[in-house]
Amino acid sequence: MKPLILTLFGEAYEPEPVKASKPRASKTPKKKEEDSKVKIDYESNLPIGWHATKQYYTISEVAELYRVNISKIRYWTKEFAMKVRTTQKGDRLYNAQDIDDLNLIYTLVKRRGYTIAGARAKLKEQKTKLTSEMRLKQELEKLKEQLTTLRDQLH
Repeated sequence: MKPLILTLFGEAYEPEPVKASKPRASKTPKKKEEDSKVKIDYESNLPIGWHATKQYYTISEVAELYRVNISKIRYWTKEFAMKVRTTQKGDRLYNAQDIDDLNLIYTLVKRRGYTIAGARAKLKEQKTKLTSEMRLKQELEKLKEQLTTLRDQLH
């Protein structure tokens, strides 16, 4: 009996059989084991189901969440005129709202290919729409993961 796969929208299809292929030698270093366990949302570089557990995050923690350099987070903060909290020493601290804003910036610049100026203009005109779309996408991904887990438990 061939397995049926249900899509997120209730459509059923039969998967094509997978052909065995030779493993290729990779020039890139292998991923760490912990990196391979983290599932990444299509529209977000944050782990699926991520939510803020602390009031403030350091710039290095935010950079690690997005897997980008600290300088990129610092650059986006400056270019998009984000008002982040700073310590007396000058270290930047990001709250959950700042991380959501960076998520929008990341999506526009890295995933959708906008320039910095284009992303800035897009955020000005449609910030609330983009935010609600991304949250809906994240909720659907969570639901999909829960349904997959339930399906696996039934089989």
